[in-house]
Amino acid sequence: MKNEAITVRVSDIAGYVYCPRVCYYRLKFGSRVSEIHAVKEIYASRRAGFDDEWAMGKFLSLYGEENAEIFRQALEDFVFNPMLDMLKQVDTDVFLESKRLRLKGKLDELVLFNGKKYPLVLALKAPKEGIWYRDRIKVAAFCMLLNEAGMDAQSGFVYHCFDGEIRKVKVGRKDKYAVMKLIERVYKLTKGFVPEGVNDSRCSRCLYYEECMNEPTTFASRFL
Repeated sequence: MKNEAITVRVSDIAGYVYCPRVCYYRLKFGSRVSEIHAVKEIYASRRAGFDDEWAMGKFLSLYGEENAEIFRQALEDFVFNPMLDMLKQVDTDVFLESKRLRLKGKLDELVLFNGKKYPLVLALKAPKEGIWYRDRIKVAAFCMLLNEAGMDAQSGFVYHCFDGEIRKVKVGRKDKYAVMKLIERVYKLTKGFVPEGVNDSRCSRCLYYEECMNEPTTFASRFL
């Protein structure tokens, strides 16, 4: 009897780009509540014409009163750009899945701009130019999933919630190939492989810092 194929999440391949160990721990323990969860509720509520109190109620009902400070901090830093009105909302929290790609994910928003539909993903702070590579990978992955669903998607938008920056990214063949390679690498983690972390200045701020410091390093992980 054949084993059922594992489907990798878009959030996991983006997490792998940020740090392979972060991806590993999310698969092992589940995602921990962070500012990105809060900004998603703030963004969705404002786009729907609801106030921040409504957004906070939704957030607390999902993640608990103990995470109220996370929401308050995200709200303080949140910037809503009126230029978003140019991107007409078509749908939100769009679940997409491809058995062929072994990939699935929930798209933050599908928008209409100049008569064409685009995926839009949410991020926190923008780099000085362009977008972070992990966000490029997310846009590429959602374009691939939308193409699998029969929609022509070759580019998308990233909205940086702490800067109010809207940036468009065109997806190329190299980006799609990178997505496929990341699917393979995340799949390996689901089998119990422990990867190396990034080991840089981000580590001390990581939600999984203590677990990572106590995780044994394998020789093979250095070559993934």
